[in-house]
Amino acid sequence: MVRDLRTLVWLASYPKSGNTWLRAFLGNYLFKREEPLSLNDLKRVSSGDAPAAAYRDIAGRPPQGLHGLALMQVRTKYLHRIATQADISFVKTHSANVRIQNVPLIPPQFTRMAIYVVRNPLDMLVSFADHFAMSFERAAEAIATKTNGVPPNQKVLGQYLGTWSDHVKGWTRAKDIRVHTVRYEDMQSDPEQAFSRVIKAMGVPVDDAALRQAIEFSSFETLKRLESETGFDEKGAAQERFFREGRTGTGSEALPPAVIEKIKQDHGDTMRRHGYL
Repeated sequence: MVRDLRTLVWLASYPKSGNTWLRAFLGNYLFKREEPLSLNDLKRVSSGDAPAAAYRDIAGRPPQGLHGLALMQVRTKYLHRIATQADISFVKTHSANVRIQNVPLIPPQFTRMAIYVVRNPLDMLVSFADHFAMSFERAAEAIATKTNGVPPNQKVLGQYLGTWSDHVKGWTRAKDIRVHTVRYEDMQSDPEQAFSRVIKAMGVPVDDAALRQAIEFSSFETLKRLESETGFDEKGAAQERFFREGRTGTGSEALPPAVIEKIKQDHGDTMRRHGYL
């Protein structure tokens, strides 16, 4: 009998939209932690979708020189490898749900489902600009640019993002994979309801006591404390700290009026669809 390889559960979002928070919650909930999971142990919760070392192993040469179809073929082989390792494997991604060289970045043949976190782009942009060492104006241009992507570093290859609106639509309106969408703001305002829906969407029983414990262990205050104690290897190179404020409304307070207006003009339809206008 042919094995079903639809084992990947994607933990997806545009950068700075709550992906780390989601992973911290899942790690604490699924591992039934008695103390908060270390930030640098989040790699135990999920694989990344573009680790340079794994791509190098598959390609037999430095992957930074791969482009187009050659790179997509290596990516597909890497995801196939993960899909064969367990009945369920979490994969963190910021990649857009699109096709490159007619090859899907998110292959349905390996996908069990996706959990997609969406955040108000006004608030997201404040963190995005800080993480990538950009001005607010430059960051607003970036998230409205079709070719926008996460730059590569020594550990992780670059990721294709596209615009914020296209990214959100590509995931939340996906036709060939099942996607559970959760808003960052709902994770914050009613975490028990938001996270219990995530657990149910995965087909996992909800343990109320474990849910409350995992919410406490992954709260912003806890994550910020853990970073101050041990650091966090996902912090941006120019960032003073990864966890800054973690609240809603920072965009309206911090962004210049012209930047706010540009974001609303560029992304108004998608913002409205998700309750941000």
